[in-house]
Amino acid sequence: SLFRVYEQNNMSISQESLVYQQARAVNEGEFADWLSNVQSILQTDNRSSEFVSAIRQFYILCIVTKYDRTIPEQVLDLLRGVVLEPEQGSVRIRILAAAILAELCPNPHIIVRDFDLPVELKYVPFVMATFLAQTNRAAILSSYLPHMIKWVSEVGTHAELRMASLTFLSSSISHIGVVDTLTEGAVCLSLCKAFHLLSNHKCFQ
Repeated sequence: SLFRVYEQNNMSISQESLVYQQARAVNEGEFADWLSNVQSILQTDNRSSEFVSAIRQFYILCIVTKYDRTIPEQVLDLLRGVVLEPEQGSVRIRILAAAILAELCPNPHIIVRDFDLPVELKYVPFVMATFLAQTNRAAILSSYLPHMIKWVSEVGTHAELRMASLTFLSSSISHIGVVDTLTEGAVCLSLCKAFHLLSNHKCFQ
């Protein structure tokens, strides 16, 4: 453990301050060694308290250090798998992994390229914040719009995914860069679908 005090629950303000001080004191070599260990943990089926502790520390380090832009692509891929793939642990673990990915944005290696198996669609809302945090936001949003339109209109879509997609769709089609990359007809169709779903409460039952 890089900073032992972080293992405690219900930390005081002074203890939280100490955690951040300890995290900032981690040098580049220590961070590289620790990251190698985290990568090894991510590659196993271990989702115990040790795993939770490791990714909690990872999150703190990403917030307070300058080394967060040098995370290996393999680690990013593993974190994305923790968020989206089946049998990866509790929702708490998935949210922690998603928070790390969001903190590391913008980063093109974090982008979810497709939503085929083994991705579980019900966990996609956890990573939607990373879609909006990329530097090429217009291109990313426009590439995701077809998925969002499908999820808000398809029968059987997980409720949280439908609502998150509708919110994403509503904000995306008002973004001038996204509108410019789509045909006028496609934009109008997206608006109509969103309006229809907002006005038909049965879609959300």
